[in-house]
Amino acid sequence: MTGETPTLRKAARVLLLDEDRRVLLVRFRYRGKRWWTAPGGGLEDEETHEDAARREIAEETGFELVELGPWVWTREHVFRFEGRLYRQHERYFVASVPAFDPRPKLLGAEEARVLDGLRWWTLTELVATPEEFAPADLPALLGRLVEQGPPEHPLKVGA
Repeated sequence: MTGETPTLRKAARVLLLDEDRRVLLVRFRYRGKRWWTAPGGGLEDEETHEDAARREIAEETGFELVELGPWVWTREHVFRFEGRLYRQHERYFVASVPAFDPRPKLLGAEEARVLDGLRWWTLTELVATPEEFAPADLPALLGRLVEQGPPEHPLKVGA
């Protein structure tokens, strides 16, 4: 990675919370590593973060998100995918939704290859599991969000 300039990538993710305060997370698998994160992905062309969030939710979960809640977190991280180095700036939004059975649709070839599952999690399950998350402290961050509500300004969260 020394001397290589990462490609800037903007992304939007959504913390979908149902009426039982469960969160829907997607599991990705890449090069032997697996982790859970909020559904979402990169912005296309002139798309806004909000438009990308809605599109990605429809693609990755099959749910047509009508009302998007506030922008609650900002995350920046560097990663390599398919030989290319990226610096990704993510905005996390929260949205209240009814419980639904997630069914991915309209996934691109790359997404279909790395998407490894979707699951509703309770806060108790998140804290108790040995699974990996992105951001790493997602269980604690989500617990604060559920208990205290959205922050006044988006919080910067770690990798």
